[in-house]
Amino acid sequence: MKKNIFTKAAAAFALSGVLLAQPLYAAPSMKMKIDGVLQDLEAESIVVEDNLMMNVLQLAKNIGVSIKYSDQSNTVTLSDGKKSMVMSVGSDDVTINQQKLKLPTKAIREDRIFYVPARFVCQTFGFSVSWVEKTRTIVVETGRTELSIVNLKDRVNSDTRVFTYKQGLDTAIANNSSIKNLEDSRDLIEENLEQAEEAELEAYYSNNTVGEIQAKRQIKQLEIEEDNLEENKTKLQDAAELTYRSHLSNIMTAELDLRVLEENIELEKINVKNMTIKNQLGMESDFNLNQAKEQLRQYESQKAATEITVKNARETLNMFLSFSKNTDLFIDYDVKYTPIDNAVDRHIAIQLEKDPDYIMEQREIEYAEYVVDTYDELIGESEIQNENELNRVKRKHLDTENKFTQNVYKTYNSLKQLEEQRRQLEVDYQLNKNNYNKAVTSFEAGQSTIYEVQQLKVQLLKNEADLLKHQFDYDTLKFQYSKPYLIQ
Repeated sequence: MKKNIFTKAAAAFALSGVLLAQPLYAAPSMKMKIDGVLQDLEAESIVVEDNLMMNVLQLAKNIGVSIKYSDQSNTVTLSDGKKSMVMSVGSDDVTINQQKLKLPTKAIREDRIFYVPARFVCQTFGFSVSWVEKTRTIVVETGRTELSIVNLKDRVNSDTRVFTYKQGLDTAIANNSSIKNLEDSRDLIEENLEQAEEAELEAYYSNNTVGEIQAKRQIKQLEIEEDNLEENKTKLQDAAELTYRSHLSNIMTAELDLRVLEENIELEKINVKNMTIKNQLGMESDFNLNQAKEQLRQYESQKAATEITVKNARETLNMFLSFSKNTDLFIDYDVKYTPIDNAVDRHIAIQLEKDPDYIMEQREIEYAEYVVDTYDELIGESEIQNENELNRVKRKHLDTENKFTQNVYKTYNSLKQLEEQRRQLEVDYQLNKNNYNKAVTSFEAGQSTIYEVQQLKVQLLKNEADLLKHQFDYDTLKFQYSKPYLIQ
């Protein structure tokens, strides 16, 4: 019969009866790195028969898979969208895509935490797993190009309604009432056009010159209105997409803030715990301990407020897409940072010819010119008034072109400022990443603490969150730059 020995990191120190005033200066008997990030195994792992067992929640978050618990069946399900695995408490049975296999050791629950064999889980999802004997470290490579401490997809489970970006956009456009109203107006325009064509023929055969001119003008105006439907539809669709992107950006920005706060809370809990020990030994003042506790309370308060922000942002998106506000919806929105080129004048020339307002105003000029060309004193209109109207729409067209150019230059300069900010964020990120790697090396040599490593990890997470939030801001502004009529 096998004997299970459960050891949490630092257990040896506790058994020795020695209380340490500082965070523990000793590497755990076994360590784990995921994409270069050292995992805090002291708080989140146990060892069973030489198998590293990790808190399934932490493991799933760090390797980017979804997780779902079932209290009724006492099981946990992990999934990456292509492969799923189901494990049960107290059993070494595992079901992977309906195939039953065996775990190297039983999944267990201790102190309300579900522990699973880390190496087996990582290998199941196709990640590269290796063992470094010198430092007794399991090294996991997921294949992600960036550090990716932040993972916004880990909340997806089997009950989540997952949409691609395009599916969400198509839903937004299909449910847009303004676009529906625009389509409805097409039938009315066509009906009026038929009536105007009949009036023209009637005026022609009855030698009614005034009636014929007026009917032709009405036909011309209705044809322009019909043509303008496409430009107005384009404007409404693009405005809907901008709103859609803004909702997604609001959700992701709030979720990134929430992840950083969660990490800060866990780190501050460790700090308070260490300071409490030192305070009990007379090595830390009550004032400093109370300050640390207050900082923890502030983080927890900020977390509660940010959770409400996330909830409100998700509900707003759901209602925008005409879903119930409580729908568990996830939009797979992957923003890549790609800087714009410097050919702003060429961009203006190309986009101006595509601008819906510019195109519709060109048609307005065509109609005003037609009215001038078809002037007839029998109609009782003023020739000067017709000329003035033509001049007015031409000036309006020129104003639109000038405003268009100014908006594009303004947005171009804003994008270039964001690119400069991006470069500084990348410098800060690389600097902190180097510091983090040095701290990991120092920790592995027994010269620094896991707490010090975790401090730098939290800073690195904040850097990465700042880069991702910057990408959302840049992407939204870049979208407006590509469609300048959306620029406010």
